[in-house]
Amino acid sequence: MKILLVLPHLKGGGAERITVNLANSLSALGHEVTLLVVKDVGVYFNKISVSVKTIIVTKCKARLDLYSGISALYKLTIHARKSDIVIACLEGWPTILCYIASRLSRKPCVGWVHTSLMSHAYNSWGKSQIKILKSIYSKLNAVVCVSHGSLESFREFVGSDHSRTMQKVIYNSNAYPIVSAPKCSNSETPIVLSVGRLYIKQKGFDLLLEAHKRLIDKKILHKLIILGDGPDKVTLKAMINSLGLSNSVELHGFQDNIVDWYDNSHVFALASRYEGFGLVIVEALARGIPVVTTDCDGPREILSSGEYGIIVDKENVESLAKGIELALTNNTLRDRNSTLGLARAQDFNTDTIVKNWDLFLKEVLNV
Repeated sequence: MKILLVLPHLKGGGAERITVNLANSLSALGHEVTLLVVKDVGVYFNKISVSVKTIIVTKCKARLDLYSGISALYKLTIHARKSDIVIACLEGWPTILCYIASRLSRKPCVGWVHTSLMSHAYNSWGKSQIKILKSIYSKLNAVVCVSHGSLESFREFVGSDHSRTMQKVIYNSNAYPIVSAPKCSNSETPIVLSVGRLYIKQKGFDLLLEAHKRLIDKKILHKLIILGDGPDKVTLKAMINSLGLSNSVELHGFQDNIVDWYDNSHVFALASRYEGFGLVIVEALARGIPVVTTDCDGPREILSSGEYGIIVDKENVESLAKGIELALTNNTLRDRNSTLGLARAQDFNTDTIVKNWDLFLKEVLNV
C-alpha cells in the first residue's frame, strides 16, 4: 500500500510521537509510507526512519493564513493522488484538509481520533469549526479511535450520522522496552512524576499541584516532577510560587527520552480532565512504575478499571491526593501494581498494534 499520513507539525505531543512510530512500523512491513508535515516545526524529525518519505509543505512556523492554507491543501492533494489512502493523524483543521484533499483526489480518508471528542471540541474549537467537523467526520471513509471510550465520545459528537463511517478501536503502542522487574529509584526523596502538554483545561496540572500541596502539608515527603511544554507554563510557574511549592516541584520542559525519568520515579500521576488514551500510562507500566490516574476514558481502559493501578475521581483534588498518598505509603500495593503493570504493558506491543492497522487499512481499501 501507498500510505499518506498527515500532521500539522511534529511538536512534542503524544499524537505526533505515535504517528512517527506508526509511519516507521508500517514502512518496516513493506508499505510505501509518506509522512506529510504541514509546518516545519517540531522535535521528532530525527525519529523518522530513512525508509519513510518526509514532506514539509511550508517553512511557515506561525498559524497558517488563507494563502498558506490553500497552498497546503494544493500540495496535500497532489500527494494524495499518488497514494492509496490518506490518514488524518490529528483532529481539527488537519482532518478538514485531509477530507477535502481526499475528495479532490478520489482517495479514501481515515480520521485518527486521539482524544475524547466531546470534551476536546467544546474546550478547543469554535461553534463553526464544531459544525464543520461533525459533518466531515460523518463523511470520512473510516475513523480509528484510540480507546472504546474515545469511540463512544466520537459517536456522541457526530450524532446518528456516525453510522455512515467505518469505525475501529486500535490502541496506541508502547515504544519503550518493558523491564523484567521494577527498578529501584536512586532518589532518597520519593518522586512523583507526571508527563504531558502544559494545557490545564485538559491535563489538570493545576489539580495535581493542589493535591501535592495537601500532601506536603500532611508531611508526606516527596517531590513532584513535571515534564512537558505548553501554553500554560507561565500560569503553572505562578501557581507553584503562590502555593509555596518552589522547593518541592520541578518543571523540566520537554524531554526527548524520558525512560530515565520513569526509572528514577516512585509513582506516576496523571490528573487529566479528559484523555482519549494516555500513552504515558502505558510507558510508566512498562518501566514498572505504579500509576495513579483520574477516571478518564483511555486511562480507565488501560488500567482495566483499577486492576492495574489506582483510579481516582476526576477534578477532585482530595481524591487525587489520597490516591497518590496510597501509592507512596502502601508498599504492598505499590509492589503489586508494579508487577501487574509490567504484564499489562505487554498488551500494547508495537507488532500487535501495527498488524491491527495493516489489516484495517486493507479492509478500508477492500484488498
